[in-house]
Amino acid sequence: VDLLGLADAYCFNADSVSVIASPPLTAGTSLSGFRGAGFEQPIAPATVTRNPVFNPTAAGVGQHLLTYRFIDSTTRCLNEVQERIVINP
Repeated sequence: VDLLGLADAYCFNADSVSVIASPPLTAGTSLSGFRGAGFEQPIAPATVTRNPVFNPTAAGVGQHLLTYRFIDSTTRCLNEVQERIVINP
């Protein structure tokens, strides 16, 4: 499980960034999804199958923990990855 496309740090006024989840989020997957400040909208796996957009301005200045949870549909095992990022003034 991985989150791709995120830098370790951003300026507060930086442009939004597309985040790529691997494996991709699929519709209807329970307890899966993206969590953390700065995702432009809550992403509900039951209705959305696209990758999220991370907005540094929405996250705000400081350190943030972004999480991607994925439940394998075959094994039903929960996999999780967390990325710590910093938003500078």
